[in-house]
Amino acid sequence: MFGLSISEFWMMEVWEFAAIERVWEMKHREELMLWRKSAYFAAAHFFDSKKPTPEIQSWHPFPWDEVEDKSEKWIPYDDRIAFYMKVKRKDWIPQEWFDRSENYKSEVSCMKSRD
Repeated sequence: MFGLSISEFWMMEVWEFAAIERVWEMKHREELMLWRKSAYFAAAHFFDSKKPTPEIQSWHPFPWDEVEDKSEKWIPYDDRIAFYMKVKRKDWIPQEWFDRSENYKSEVSCMKSRD
């Protein structure tokens, strides 16, 4: 494990093992990044010349790479209701949003009691 013998492992302090683990992790990351770079250059011949060339990090991301999140952002129900109230389209708001809302639950119960 990490190039240590069993006797060396059992003689180590916790902080020594943590330091060796960090160094091993850094070495492992460097090897993976070199692999990614060589694979990228090998595959570059097959990239479509009509499209922009992808960057290495976006072509094959690793968990520690910071990749921009392109997924749709979640809008809370309160903000959705507030938007439709602002543009005076309260009739477009589904009842489900009111049920799941924190701020508008009391408003709906008051409206139901009036009817």
